Amino acid sequence: MIGDRIGADRALDYGLLESVHPVSDRPEATAVLAMKLTHRPLFTFAQLKASLNTAIDADVASALDAES
Repeated sequence: MIGDRIGADRALDYGLLESVHPVSDRPEATAVLAMKLTHRPLFTFAQLKASLNTAIDADVASALDAES
């Protein structure tokens, strides 16, 4: 909210990240995440994308209204 940077470990502790991987493990971790995502409903991703597209150009009141 105030623009302070935090490290990956702290972001993980705060629940902002699902996992943290060393650079050498990222290709495998990315492939595992991609496989998990392929088993999720496409409708969910379509709705998320629509919400993000609406929110990016909207003021706060309009973005909140679009969510409900």
